[in-house]
This record gives sequence, structure tokens and C-alpha cells, in this order.
Amino acid sequence: MFSARFDTLLNTLSIKNIDISRKLFVDRSLISRWRSGSREPKNEEIAEIADAVIEACTEMDKQVSLCQVLKVSYDPMLFQETKTLTHILKKWLSDSGPDEKPKGIDWEKEPVAGMLQPVQFNLFAGFDGYRYCFKTILDMAIWRGKPFQFNFVGDDGLKWLTERQDFSTYLNQAFKKAMGTGIRVRIVVRISNTTWKMENYVRLWSLAQQIPETEVNGLYGLVNGEENRRLYSHAVLSIPEVGSMMGWSVKNSLHQYVSLITDPAVASHMCEDFDFLFSGCIPLTREIKDFSYGKMFAFINNDLFRDVYREYLSHSFSLPLFSLPEKTFFEMCKRAGIEEGCAGGLLDIHRELRKWFISYVQKGILEFFYVDRGWNEKTVLHQSFSLFGVKLTYTEDEYLQHLRAALKDAGTYINFHFYPIEKALYPSDIHLAYETFFLSYSHPWLQQVTVSTHQHFVSCVFSYIKTASRKLPGELSEIKKVKEKYLARYPKLTEI
Repeated sequence: MFSARFDTLLNTLSIKNIDISRKLFVDRSLISRWRSGSREPKNEEIAEIADAVIEACTEMDKQVSLCQVLKVSYDPMLFQETKTLTHILKKWLSDSGPDEKPKGIDWEKEPVAGMLQPVQFNLFAGFDGYRYCFKTILDMAIWRGKPFQFNFVGDDGLKWLTERQDFSTYLNQAFKKAMGTGIRVRIVVRISNTTWKMENYVRLWSLAQQIPETEVNGLYGLVNGEENRRLYSHAVLSIPEVGSMMGWSVKNSLHQYVSLITDPAVASHMCEDFDFLFSGCIPLTREIKDFSYGKMFAFINNDLFRDVYREYLSHSFSLPLFSLPEKTFFEMCKRAGIEEGCAGGLLDIHRELRKWFISYVQKGILEFFYVDRGWNEKTVLHQSFSLFGVKLTYTEDEYLQHLRAALKDAGTYINFHFYPIEKALYPSDIHLAYETFFLSYSHPWLQQVTVSTHQHFVSCVFSYIKTASRKLPGELSEIKKVKEKYLARYPKLTEI
């Protein structure tokens, strides 16, 4: 409707009511009524309003912004001979339809043909515009069949990247296809980590974590502050050898635009510029090479808990490691081919981890969300490859021994809460202490562990999991009902 578009337009162009009222020789209260919708202008008045808005765009940035809103190429002549622009603006103000209709792109089937012609500047609009440009660049990179690196930079929550399930599915399949054919993929993210956007960053991290060597960096606000905020208010994504996309939004409006650049030379220059601009980013997470069970325990058993609220949260595809009975752990190590002397050393570390658990739950809360997929002959201890370099597998009796020990701990220690859930709240194993550290294991086929001691990021991941957990059934909090559930599924539990 007219009022919504007129109000958005004046906000976007930073034009005041009095500026329009003076040009139309009307009271400025009439402008307020037009903006609020309490009064609709006549058809001939809309043409006069369009002329007044164009006349108020005396500065180049306002002229460019107006062209972006109307989705026309900027040309200074439009503001000298205004008849054409007035007609376009009048039609836009009179149009009662939505500003942007979803394109309904099928991310699986869109062809790559024709994408490889060098293009300096193609303008798209909205979140589907972002997704289309991203898909174009990703398909081009995979088509080349060579290693590539994605660079994300900007002051954006990247919601367009994570909000659509079909698009996320496409990305997962595309990355797996690339890595499955031996293409080395790397993602480097440099983002402004303001609190209100962190949930989107957590989702982005969840997606990026599936790619080895992912690097996530945060920056509080943009360099040079407000001066750069409008130009770089969204993402720049670049693969230097292929192309780039640069997105931005018009200030004080919901309009979002993205340009697609498939000229590698220009893409490389953009990458260099933004590398310099965001060189002050702080690592949110870091990958740990040659991680081990001992390093994990050494990391959590230090003074990081001092003077903080003591709450520890785990989300895992494996039963609690500290609840695994010693005898069961030793037998699993031997069956996996770990030498007896080495297995004995791991067992000593395991005992220390058990002591840490008992000490911790006497002072603070430990919540463990177990993504329960049941037992079968291929069931592995999900973290084992990252920790030991080999997969530890369960026999059915060993799995039930571990499950029984976890249930016993939940009944013994009042501050240990064990929640078996069927659907993951997060795509991988994570273990974090509130405002302290974040430890994450990748998928079992990758030997990848990441750590973060960035308190702001850790707290947001913690809040993200806690918020998701509020939707879980209430009976999960009652250990008696949890035990009844498992006894019904595994009658052999009573014999073990």
C-alpha cells in the first residue's frame, strides 16, 4: 500500500516531512497522515509527491539509494530529465503488491551454464538474491575441480545463509560432493560479533564446522565505525580464483541488495581489500591439531572455572565419557588395536577425568544432552576418532554397561542431569562451560577438534543450546522416567 512504501522511502533516503511539505506547499501534518495511512493521496497527487522526492535527492548517495529502491541503473541524467524517473517512482508508490516476491529457485537443479562469462556487476535483491549469487560462485568453484577457499567478511547475521532448510541441504551436498572428489575446501569467516546476531553466527558455525580447517573470527563493530557501516552492512563472499558477491542494505530500510562479480581479477582485489580492512578480527575458535584424550583433560582441568558461574553443558552423540566403566573402556581400547601399555596410560587419564566429574558436580551443575540413536553392531564412541585416532566400537553388553553407568550417575549426583534426546539440538559434539570455554568435536570421519575461549561467543552458543532445550518434553528431567524408558527398550539392563 502507498503509506508503507512512502514511509519506507523517506526513511531510506533520510528525507524529513518538512522537506516534502515545502516542495508541495502543504502542511507537514498531511505528510504524516500519508505516511501513517490515515489518508490516501489522489492519483494526481502521487505524481506530485514523486516529483518532490526526486527534487529532494540533491546528493549523489540519495540518488543512488533511490535507484536501488526502484531497481534501476543509476544515471545522473535521470535526475536532470526527471520525466522517466517520475513515472517509475509513481508506479512504484502506487503498486500495492509486495516489494519482493520469492523466486522459488530450485537450489538442486539450477544450471551452471552461462555463469562463467566475466561479469563486472549484476544486481539482485533480497535473501534469494544472496542465495542465488552464493550458489553461482560455489557451482563455478566445484566446476573448476581445484582447491578453493571461501572468504566471508562483513557486518551481517548471515541469516540468508542459514534460514532456508532446502538451501542448507544443497550446501551440505555441494560441500560433500567437492570433498568427495578430492577438492580441498576451506572457509574463513570474519564477522562483526554483536550480540543480537550471534544466534545466526552459531548456525553459520554449525554449517562451517563440517568443513576441515574452518576459521571463524569476530570483530566488535566495523572499522571506521559508521563511515563504513552502510557500504559493508552485509556480507562479502569471495573465491579469488572464481568471483565474488558483495551485499549491502539501504540505511534505515529492509531493502537488501547483492552484486555478483565473476571476474577473477576484481574478486582478488576485493579479497585483498577486505583482508586488510578486517585484519583486526579476533579468533572466535581455533582448530587443535593432533588432539588427544590427555589434551582434552588438561584443557578442562585448569583454572578456567575460577570466579565464574559454574554450569557445564554437553551435547553429544555418545554417552558421557566420564561415566564409561574402566573395564569396558580398557576392553574397547584393546579390541581397537591400541597397545596394552598405551591403553593403560589412557585409562589413567580416564580415571582423572572421572575424578574431575565427581569434583565438579559437587560444586556446579552439569547438563548432558545425549543424542540417542540406540545400539547396533556399528555403534561407535562418537568422539573416539578425534581423541584417539581410532574408532572405539561397542558390543551390545558394553553399550548397556556404559548406559547403566550413566543412569546410575544421574541418580547418584543431584547436580548431574542426563537427558536422552532423539533429535540433535546441534550438529556435532560440543562441551562448554558458561562464559569460559567451548570444545567441539567434528563428525566422526574427520579428526577435527575446535576450541574457543572467546567468552562472548561461548556464552551465545551456551544460550543457543539452552533455548533449544526448553522445547524438550518435561519428563526428560525425571531420572525415574528415563530409567523406565530404557528398561522397556533394553530388558537386559536389569541383568548387567
